[in-house]
Amino acid sequence: MKRLLLAVLLGEVLTHSAIAQNGKTTAGFSFDVYGDSRSMMYLPYKQSEEAEARKLMVDMFELVLPARVADAVVQKDVKLIYDPASKELVQMTMPFITASEVTTLKFDKGWVTEASVEDVKLLPGVSFTMYHVAGGDWVTREVVKDVKTGQADFILSTGDLVWWGKQGDKPSESPYWKLVNEDVLKQLPPPDRKLEAAGLPGRVFTAVGNHEVWGDTDIEGILTLFPYLKKFGLTDKKFIYSFDYQGVRFIFLWTGGYDDKEPSAWNATEPVYAEQMKQLRVWLVFNGHVHTTELYEVDGVKYLLLGGGGAEQDPILPGRTHNKVPEGYPLDQYWKGGDPKEDYSYLHVDVKPGQPTKFTLNRFRPWSAEPFASVELFK
Repeated sequence: MKRLLLAVLLGEVLTHSAIAQNGKTTAGFSFDVYGDSRSMMYLPYKQSEEAEARKLMVDMFELVLPARVADAVVQKDVKLIYDPASKELVQMTMPFITASEVTTLKFDKGWVTEASVEDVKLLPGVSFTMYHVAGGDWVTREVVKDVKTGQADFILSTGDLVWWGKQGDKPSESPYWKLVNEDVLKQLPPPDRKLEAAGLPGRVFTAVGNHEVWGDTDIEGILTLFPYLKKFGLTDKKFIYSFDYQGVRFIFLWTGGYDDKEPSAWNATEPVYAEQMKQLRVWLVFNGHVHTTELYEVDGVKYLLLGGGGAEQDPILPGRTHNKVPEGYPLDQYWKGGDPKEDYSYLHVDVKPGQPTKFTLNRFRPWSAEPFASVELFK
């Protein structure tokens, strides 16, 4: 199978200066950034609801396969296992990317709690874990805590807050948007006077990810949960916006929906690429889409790929532990040539007048002898 996933959104943030446009210095501020924080899928979990669960799986597979093929794959290759006592879904196996790769998903009350993948041809019997729900839960708790304790003024997301926008007749009925609302938005305090003075009516600002538009091309989900983003120009026809805070401009771009034939193409239509570039003056620091953390420096500009907010980790399997890049591509300074592993993270940014901006990556690695660590980047 071709790849089913991933946000293709750039959530770009200017953090070069803490000098306001009127020339006066500001008091400084801090914020958190995370990306690809979406949970994995939610399925109706009662055994009596198996037909509904399979229909949702067909809908998902149709994102990359013809309808007839998707239905055949789900009926033949997707296996649902129910607990004999509770009659609830506890495990599912399904194809992954190639014909020989199989994903095993574990469930609790309909939510995926763990995911692993095995190449039954290359390494039969050897599974590689690519997702723990605890990783995303940890990221969410930490960024919320930073705002509640005053360590961060607000939160930025590079996109992919939800698995997809289709499930449920409307956003208020979507299990994914309910989760975002309960675990993030409802936990945060209202904007303080400093935010209100800057014209910021919320605590969370997100880019639009391709998972948000799957089944919701009008981005009703985002516009419902984040109505204040309309103030900055976000509409169902314009997926980009910007705002200013303490002399710093924050820019959110949209590269387009996922195309399995051209997974890295910029195919945006809301608005088109050329129109977006007219509004963009400098390429910057943060972007999402690939579910791992990577760090590059090109022509003196540092780039951070922040995709460890909670989604399944990629690449994982032997033979595909690195993304294909052109010859001469700069070395990733985060993994430093090593194979990426399961890694959940968020970035804390401190902007202070007259001082270099400080970037601290807080991470959780379930496999490590030191699972929790804070690493200062760009020193």
